[in-house]
Amino acid sequence: MVTLGAIIILFIPRAVMANSAAVMNTLRIIGGAIGPIISGAIMQSYLVPV
Repeated sequence: MVTLGAIIILFIPRAVMANSAAVMNTLRIIGGAIGPIISGAIMQSYLVPV
């Protein structure tokens, strides 16, 4: 199975491929760290006390 990252890298020119891969991986890591915080805040704001 081909990942989305591999498909994106396939269409990027060779001159900027390393920079593009680095930015993509950095954003993936940041998204993995910030995503649960944002989704937790959204869930908490709509949580009905039981």
